[in-house]
Amino acid sequence: MKPRLQIFVRSSLFRYLLTGGLGLLLELIVIAICVRGWGLSAIVGAGISFWIGIAFSFAMQKVFTFRNLGRSTGALTRQGLGYAVLVAVNFAFTVTFVGIMDPIWHAPELWRTFALVITTAWNYLAYKFIIFR
Repeated sequence: MKPRLQIFVRSSLFRYLLTGGLGLLLELIVIAICVRGWGLSAIVGAGISFWIGIAFSFAMQKVFTFRNLGRSTGALTRQGLGYAVLVAVNFAFTVTFVGIMDPIWHAPELWRTFALVITTAWNYLAYKFIIFR
């Protein structure tokens, strides 16, 4: 493997993108089941998939991506509060975005994916420099 590729594969950015890809796959499966299988609205399906993805993401980003194994009460409280603020912002953005776009073209999985791509950049920076520093 070339040195630059080795450096990238060992980086937190690579682990972040890998974890995010797995989280996206999980969310898309959940939203498809909710909307296409159970007949729920796109907004409800996006909301359910969002919260399942959040639980997966927090655990994987903390332990795997940023190798943050701190379990002290203070660290977990700070991380939990920071993550909760980020979740609230991401959730509001996601359901608003899906709600605006879905009437234009009914494709909730697509709009959820676009929302996820948009939030990916600000999430990485928040995780790396604020939440799991």
